[in-house]
Amino acid sequence: MSGPIGTGARIDGETLVVGAVVERDGRLFLARRAAGERHGGRWELPGGKVERGESPERALERELREELSVGATVSTLLAESAASIEGRRYRFLALEAAFDREPVAGTAHSELGWFAPDSLPAEPDLAPLDAPALEAWRRRIGTSKS
Repeated sequence: MSGPIGTGARIDGETLVVGAVVERDGRLFLARRAAGERHGGRWELPGGKVERGESPERALERELREELSVGATVSTLLAESAASIEGRRYRFLALEAAFDREPVAGTAHSELGWFAPDSLPAEPDLAPLDAPALEAWRRRIGTSKS
């Protein structure tokens, strides 16, 4: 998964979206979308759409800088999934990352939090693309939702 995608945010008719899987002390970082944002009030892995010419890694670094005022080191792909939401097709890449400092909520998010595996939000409080990535994280750390 290195190098620019070249075709921008759409691959085979799907919009490419990236999200950061940031873990600290066995807890996963999530951000709650601000009320005026799309899917407002739902918790999500921070990230966003990949722009034309960006690699998924660079897109995630940009989104984290813009939304949370952090630098990030992006490493490996944890999960990939596809979904149709409101008539649009999305491909979601959940990439493991580390922040260079504590994140700050900007205008896109109203709340930030670190969640233990047994306290992760679920539908309807979770952004629509994030559930498969959260389950992959649970499996990686050795717990699964029963």
